Amino acid sequence: MTAYWIMDAWNSEEVVHLWLRDADGKNHFLEDVYYPRLEIRTFSERGKRIATGLCKSGILRWQESKQSVDLWTGKQVSSTLCRILQISAFRKLFRETDFVRDHIEFYGADLLPVHGYLLEQNTFPLAKVRILPIRNQKLDWGGEWRIETLTDRFALERDQFPALKTITMFADFGKYVPIGPKNPIRVLASETEMIPLDGSPPEILTKLNLILQEVDPDILFTNGGDEFLLPQIFTWAKEYKMALLLDRETTATFRNLKTVSRTFYSYGRVVHKTTAFPLFGRIHLDKRESFFYTEADLEGIYEMARFSRLPLQRLSRSSPGTAMSAMEDETALLKNTLIPRIKGKAPSIKPLSVLLKTDQGGMTFRPKVGYFENIVEMDFRSLYPSIMSVHNISGETVNCECCDWDGVKIPVPETPYHTCTKRRGIVSDTVEILLRRRDEIKEFLNLNKDQLSEDDRKAWDRRSTALKWCLVTCFGYTGYKNAKYGRREAHESITAWGRYAIQSAKEIAEQMGYEFLHGLTDSLWLVSKDTKLLEQDAIQELHAKVKDKLSLRLLYEASYSWIVFPTSKAREGFSVPTRYYGREVNGKIKYRGIALRRRNTPILVDHFQEELLGILSLCANASEIRKHESEFDSIHRFYRDGIRKRSFPLKEFMVTQNLTRRSGDYKGRHSSKIVLDALLEEGVVLEGGQKIEYIVCNRTHPIHKERYKPYHQFRPESDPIDIAFYEGLLLDAWSEVLGIFFPESGELFGKTLSNLSF
Repeated sequence: MTAYWIMDAWNSEEVVHLWLRDADGKNHFLEDVYYPRLEIRTFSERGKRIATGLCKSGILRWQESKQSVDLWTGKQVSSTLCRILQISAFRKLFRETDFVRDHIEFYGADLLPVHGYLLEQNTFPLAKVRILPIRNQKLDWGGEWRIETLTDRFALERDQFPALKTITMFADFGKYVPIGPKNPIRVLASETEMIPLDGSPPEILTKLNLILQEVDPDILFTNGGDEFLLPQIFTWAKEYKMALLLDRETTATFRNLKTVSRTFYSYGRVVHKTTAFPLFGRIHLDKRESFFYTEADLEGIYEMARFSRLPLQRLSRSSPGTAMSAMEDETALLKNTLIPRIKGKAPSIKPLSVLLKTDQGGMTFRPKVGYFENIVEMDFRSLYPSIMSVHNISGETVNCECCDWDGVKIPVPETPYHTCTKRRGIVSDTVEILLRRRDEIKEFLNLNKDQLSEDDRKAWDRRSTALKWCLVTCFGYTGYKNAKYGRREAHESITAWGRYAIQSAKEIAEQMGYEFLHGLTDSLWLVSKDTKLLEQDAIQELHAKVKDKLSLRLLYEASYSWIVFPTSKAREGFSVPTRYYGREVNGKIKYRGIALRRRNTPILVDHFQEELLGILSLCANASEIRKHESEFDSIHRFYRDGIRKRSFPLKEFMVTQNLTRRSGDYKGRHSSKIVLDALLEEGVVLEGGQKIEYIVCNRTHPIHKERYKPYHQFRPESDPIDIAFYEGLLLDAWSEVLGIFFPESGELFGKTLSNLSF
């Protein structure tokens, strides 16, 4: 019997579409009927009448009565398992459920139909499967096919599916300039072949179809495909009544050509999301919109599609929190727990004295400003997720009612909270799966480091990175108002255990003879003049003592020849806890918070700081750094002269800045306001979370719009560049990494180096 790979899946109402690929690389498209599951509880006669009416009208179909577990109480409750026969009609009614929630409640109603289908078929994207038709009876959910999955979801092996062909499509100036001669669409059909799509709209569509016919790509990469490229292309196709070959599946679902965007805050940043434009029978991956691709490439998307069971295109546009929520829903279904419609549980009312004690976040120390030698860095292994697993922290297990009654409960340090001892939480069990998987990958890489190719090693590293981001997010989601399994007290319990963990590790290290240098949430930097404490035996002893006390793993991260904590620019003599750089004993430079890590740093300044750090990586101590003064001077002169002569490519002068507001909402005459006003004149409106790209021309020009210009409007032959601004960025970048070694300057560097004490 033929085996296939599930390449993608989507649904149009009650029909699930599967894109399958066989071993010969041939594509197949399968349709199956799927009626999503739904559980109902009624609390009154009116609720029963509502449920009966939904069944009689054909919107729902009753399947069976059952006993389920209530999420928040843990008690057995009676529920009714139904199937949604008319998805659109049910969604309209679902919006009105708040008015009848005292009479009837729906559970699991917000699961994506295609996600529910893959769950009930016990398969996942990119799995190798066999398709078995059902001859005599349909499945409970209405399907006509049964899928037999041949791939082990937890196997530690690279996915073996046919190679995927790709092309990349982009426009030089993005949405800032209308598509046309001044901003043509370009297609990268191979590593060496760049094809411009120019001419009239019909000519552009014709050329695109020819490329799609010739290359027949499986993945279409774009830069801004969701935001403007694909909407424009589909609009042209509709306007000129031309067929497009972007979709392979001709009976695809309806595609809305209207783009809708939203702006929201996430971890202190303003984020902008736009309408997704998926393809049917190919995979469209917008690099600008895909968090997982940015952080972990395709391998990270493959890994999280496997564990979340979300289709590739859906996952590529999702946040780690969405993937985590999908996994939590699966855990809840396996535990026979009702998935709540109301997201999150409101925090309990507490006095201000308790709030001040519990709502403190992670613990951050402020290190001394300066240069230090002989340092060991230790990191807790996935501290917050490990705490959630070890201490069974989930929204429903914190301050549970069951343990309140009999007095057997686990107290949370320095809070009035406790966690459950009678049942495992949804979040804690889900986190445990990801922790175990990441540990297995780490161990696999360690055991096979000599046998694996460089490509394989990088692929497994990317998969581990994708898992890491889901683990990081799962902590934040416990305090997120829209998290189904979250609760504020759970969030506060995790940080309380985190503060207790780093304080305990600090005390244990000091008792062993280490000097505590710095601590940052889950990391410690320790200094010792006793070289024996820097050896692996002592580090393993520290690890064992911490594990015995906390049941958490404190792992060796790195040994440093030296590390520097520079002074704050805003407050002289005070360090910034998240800004440091240091040389590991193997010569690798680790840095955080400096210009090279900031998104708004021009490329030429990045390169400048990279070269300085490259020389620092060769120096095992301060004395060796002093010997390279002339090299530092030479590098600075090269970049300074390049700025003055404008010999660097224009793109290296470009400043990129994230917006916090939409066009028209900015006041004053700063760079964002001036650049946005210039874009508004061209009819371009930007939202908070989007980016602007501009060149600094002359910050003191009497005409405001001449001070900063959008990158695509800048004319190199006539527009000036603010030399002083870019030279100032160079000096700041130099000062960040060399100011402590050369504190006084003549033209550039200090001449009093011999008087500096390290």
